[in-house]
Amino acid sequence: MDLTTVKAKVLLEAGKFRIGPRVLRLQQQTDGSAVKISKIKNVNGAIVPILGTAPISLFDVESVVVFPLTIKATILFSEECFEDNDLNEMLQKSIKESFILAEIENKIVIETLIAGAGKKITAETKQDVREKPILDNFISAIKFIEDNKYHPDAILINPQIAETLRQRDELKEKLLAYAIEVIINTSVPENIVIILDSANAGLIIERVSLEISDYSDPWQSKKGFLLRERVAPVVLNGNAVAVIE
Repeated sequence: MDLTTVKAKVLLEAGKFRIGPRVLRLQQQTDGSAVKISKIKNVNGAIVPILGTAPISLFDVESVVVFPLTIKATILFSEECFEDNDLNEMLQKSIKESFILAEIENKIVIETLIAGAGKKITAETKQDVREKPILDNFISAIKFIEDNKYHPDAILINPQIAETLRQRDELKEKLLAYAIEVIINTSVPENIVIILDSANAGLIIERVSLEISDYSDPWQSKKGFLLRERVAPVVLNGNAVAVIE
């Protein structure tokens, strides 16, 4: 194994952790700092305009100018680590840091989906059912998407909720019947379930795909790698997204 192999493995593992390309259509932006995207007016949608800010609604607009967000992280090692060619330590630390970067993107994706959803359903309980949301909540979310002529194919849940879902045969049967993929991720709030049609909910625009390059910090006498990407998740069609909260 050499440094080139380390970099390739880091990108591979980080890519597996990203949920954006799994729940939104990937669109490459080949030039310019922004891209104009059309949407249906008076249908909910959302976008994060600036990194670190909350999503804004796109309900009243027919188009939106999307500026990809720059997400980056540095991974630094001591000079001794390079002198000793300690590639295993570099690999493990780099993969861990790449997960942190991917989690930043994942949280933006989740926040955008929640803000852009066309329907919000309050989770209910029943006397004879310990867990919530109940099956009826899931059916209501699925029905909302289907009534708008879309097909729900993904459900996003927190690991805490996933644990209870595994014990609910009637819900598992329903999800299997609809061929809905269950995506479990810690970026989803514990009290939130998101159901969507991933082909129609929106886009994840990539100006710069996740990349890794050499980096040095002379102030700390360290060197290592820079992980960087420029992406923008945008919900363009809230009628393809329902949230149980």
